[in-house]
Amino acid sequence: ARRRQQTDEAAAKGQEVRRQAEAEEKSKNTSQIEARKKYFEEEAMEKRARLKAEEEDKIENLSKEVEQCVLRSARRWQEADEAAAKEQEARRQAEKEERSKNTSEMEARKKLFEEEAME
Repeated sequence: ARRRQQTDEAAAKGQEVRRQAEAEEKSKNTSQIEARKKYFEEEAMEKRARLKAEEEDKIENLSKEVEQCVLRSARRWQEADEAAAKEQEARRQAEKEERSKNTSEMEARKKLFEEEAME
């Protein structure tokens, strides 16, 4: 009976040791899984942050590009307005000179007719 009790106790100890080893292995596996999970979550957060930063840079660059286009367009419109104003002023000046020339010619003819009439 004593030998049987020793055998049962040894079997119980062996079973407890196995159970303890399995619990430690399970704990180790769980820790590894948690570590991997944490690593992948951190990696995903970094990737999201990087993508967000890239998107913000793209938006900023596009905004600058649009601003430059607007400025160039405004400059072209201003140049076109200035050219049109110069052209209009040149036309006015030409018309004024033409009227002055016509007036001078008419006065010269009038004077000529008056001189012919006096003779």
